[in-house]
Amino acid sequence: MSSSNKDRFKKLGYGSLAAAGMSAMLIPGVREKVLPKAVRWKAKEKKHEVKEEMNEEKEELKDAAKDRIAHEMKKRVQKKMQSKVNEAAGKLEAAKEENAENVHSKAEEMRDKVQEALLNVRSKLKNFKEAGETFQEKIRPDDKGRLKSVRDLKGVNQLKSASQVKSAANMKKPSQIKSATDIKTISSISNS
Repeated sequence: MSSSNKDRFKKLGYGSLAAAGMSAMLIPGVREKVLPKAVRWKAKEKKHEVKEEMNEEKEELKDAAKDRIAHEMKKRVQKKMQSKVNEAAGKLEAAKEENAENVHSKAEEMRDKVQEALLNVRSKLKNFKEAGETFQEKIRPDDKGRLKSVRDLKGVNQLKSASQVKSAANMKKPSQIKSATDIKTISSISNS
């Protein structure tokens, strides 16, 4: 037992003795003879002190109970919140896994569809190319078996005249011919 509890029991013991003594004092004749005023005053003070101590104890117990209840409520709220957070995390993880499976299956389906479409386009292009080649063969005249006609020969007006032929004055001089230093390289183009 703590020292505060021992003091409390002492006070309660004294208080009960005082109560027994006080019950005898209820008789007015006994009271006047037995108790002088000083003793009566001390008894009142003691009674008042005991009431104050009981009120203090009561307040301390109330505060302790409030603290305990607040602590327990805080723990309960924390546990509930933690369980809700864990539950939400589990649901999120399950949805994430389900979506991952769906994404992979949809991606495979789309890949197959795209591959089919590309193969169809490829076969259509191949058929189109073959049709174009056969069409060109039909349109193109056969050069091997064909004789040249008058239209195929060059006329006099298509021949170059003496004025159209280059003379020595129109030809490039050695200074106009480009050398290896005049040729641009890839590095010189990117630097400019």
